[in-house]
Amino acid sequence: MKRLTGLDLARSLALMGMVCVNIPLVFSALDTGAAAQLMDLMAGRAAALFVVLAGAGNSLMTRGGRQDSARAAHDRGLIVRRALFLFVLGIGWLPLWPGDILHFYGVWMLMAAGLFTLPTRALLPLAALFTLAFPVLLAVGPSYETAWDWETFTYADLWTPRGFLRNTFYNGLHPVFPWFAFYLGGMWLGRQDLDLPRRPRRLLVVLVPLWLLMEALGIGLTQALLNQGLSPVEADAIGGVSSMPPMPQYVLGAGAAAMVVTLVCIPIAERFPRLCAPLVATGQLALTHYASHVFLLLYPLALLCAPETLELPGAPRLRMSGPLLLGAMATWATLSVGLSWAWRRRFPRGPLEWVMRRLTTPQPQSTAREQQA
Repeated sequence: MKRLTGLDLARSLALMGMVCVNIPLVFSALDTGAAAQLMDLMAGRAAALFVVLAGAGNSLMTRGGRQDSARAAHDRGLIVRRALFLFVLGIGWLPLWPGDILHFYGVWMLMAAGLFTLPTRALLPLAALFTLAFPVLLAVGPSYETAWDWETFTYADLWTPRGFLRNTFYNGLHPVFPWFAFYLGGMWLGRQDLDLPRRPRRLLVVLVPLWLLMEALGIGLTQALLNQGLSPVEADAIGGVSSMPPMPQYVLGAGAAAMVVTLVCIPIAERFPRLCAPLVATGQLALTHYASHVFLLLYPLALLCAPETLELPGAPRLRMSGPLLLGAMATWATLSVGLSWAWRRRFPRGPLEWVMRRLTTPQPQSTAREQQA
């Protein structure tokens, strides 16, 4: 099956956006300037794109398994093993990086392992159920702010069974309700014959208006709630399109935006392969870059701005000027793209990607003659 390099291109953009968003988890948010506008634009959208692409990759990988039961068992086992790898990796470095998304990935993939054989027509309704379940939980469950300290951006009882489950399924950074809807939407997108020119264009006709409609709806609902006397924070939480809390208008808008970016990247990567090659290579090493940006970008910046503390996130949150922040981000992005391009010219996959494949993909049994040789 021909690899859709457009998905790798979109994945590189998602990676850059997620790094932009992660910086405010360490450094105090900037109120004005280009840095603040860039982070506001990326907040919640880059991660949604990352998850949609993961779901699309699931559908492309399991295309044969949906048609053959023996292959389905093989694919299911592979997904489970990779899910466990990402979950353990994410949990292992949570003390170093509380903003981790990998352990959430592990949970989503475990759920997807039992669902990838569903018919295509069932995926979007199921995504809608996960989307609508969140406001129901918000109404009948514990307060969304339970265990959160917003000043230090820490979660008080994360390492207790109840706190971990609450964080994972309800009020964490990327909880199953409703974030699994992005994964399901990506699974649906991956089954849409994306290598055919007409199909992406037809999808864009629906997705672009949906994206813009949800953004406008968020603005309108927020203003209406402000007129009713709610505070700006309360109005934005209920009616806005921010990712915390992830209300349905956010999920629909961010999901549609993620699909639009993906569908636009596919023909660009096909038409300009040489121009896009460095970014495509970066997307193919996304797991390595995601893990390394904490140690190669965030920790050095923390050391530069406040050498007396390296808590990520920590209290008090560190201060950083907008120009320095943008310069650091641009430097990291340039180095990441250049190193990825050079690496992929010599090696088939990134370091962490190789480790995951080595640990999760069954190795073929060698023959007696091969063993003797």
